[in-house]
Amino acid sequence: MALYKLEEADLVSEGYLKQISLGEKSVVLACGASGPRAVEPYCPHAGGSMAAGKVIGDRLRCPMHGYMFDLRTGYCPRASREGFQPLRTAEVKNLDGCLYLEVRDGADIFEAIHPAALK
Repeated sequence: MALYKLEEADLVSEGYLKQISLGEKSVVLACGASGPRAVEPYCPHAGGSMAAGKVIGDRLRCPMHGYMFDLRTGYCPRASREGFQPLRTAEVKNLDGCLYLEVRDGADIFEAIHPAALK
C-alpha cells in the first residue's frame, strides 16, 4: 500500500477544489457536503479540467459543459445517455490531521492525461 499526502485536513472545507501532483500523475481533491474525495483530473466527457469546476453540495460541475458528477460515485445522469464513463473517484483518509489517498501496490492512480488526448 502506498499513501499519498494530499493536504492538511484543516485547510479543506466544503467547496475546496485543488489539483494535486502525485509524481507523474495527479488527482483533484474536492470537498463536498459529505467530505473530501479524490477525483480524476479531467472530465470523462470532453477532457475539461475538473480543478477549474465548482463543487455544489456533493456534486462537481465540469467547467466545459456544466455536467454534474456525484463526488461519492462519479455518476453523471447524462453519461449513460451520451455514452461516456462516470468520473473516477476515490476515498480520502484523514490520518493525524492530514488527508491521504491510499493506493494498493500495483494499482493505477487516475491517469494524469485524459484518454481522449491520447488518440
